[in-house]
Amino acid sequence: MRSGKTETVVSGLDSASFIDATISLDGRTFGYEDDEGLHYIRLAKDAKDVLVLDSNDYETYFIDADLTVAFYWNEFDELYFQKLNGKAVKVFDADSNKTAKTSCLFGKKLYFVQDNTLYCSNGGKAYEVRKDVANLYAGQKVLLISDPEGNVYSSTDGKRFAKIADTDFIAEESGSIWD
Repeated sequence: MRSGKTETVVSGLDSASFIDATISLDGRTFGYEDDEGLHYIRLAKDAKDVLVLDSNDYETYFIDADLTVAFYWNEFDELYFQKLNGKAVKVFDADSNKTAKTSCLFGKKLYFVQDNTLYCSNGGKAYEVRKDVANLYAGQKVLLISDPEGNVYSSTDGKRFAKIADTDFIAEESGSIWD
C-alpha cells in the first residue's frame, strides 16, 4: 500500500499451499514458499513476484532475517549460496551423511556439522571452524555447539567458543538445552 492505495502484487495464491511466509525486518521484502519453490517480492514501485529457488533445486534452505541471502542443500548434499535475485554458487560438497539436518543460519553465515567437524560459509567456500562437534543450534545472538561427550560451548562471533555446561549438566537436563 502506497499513498493510501492498495496494489495487487501477487494474485491467485491459495493460502493452503503456503508452507512458510516471512516478511523481512525492513518490512519491504516478502518471502514465501509454495509448491513451485521459494519466492521473493520486493515492495517497490515495480513490485513483482520472483521465483528465487525452484523446488527441484533444494531439499532444505535457510534465509537470513533481512531476506537478502539464502543457503540451500540439494538432493546430492551440495550446499549453495544465493543472494536475492542473484546466481547460486556452490560452497560445499558433502562427502557423506545428510548434512542439512545439522545446519543453522547464524547472522548471514551458515554453520553445519559433517563428520564431527563444524564448517562455516558466508557465501564463499565453506571452511573448517572446529573439530569434535556433535550438534549445533543458532539463536539470534549466540551459537551453541556440543562435543561428542555432551559438553556444551557457546559463541557470539562463531569463532571463539566458551564451555558453558558439562556432560553431567546435560544428562540432568535431559537434553533440554537443544529444545
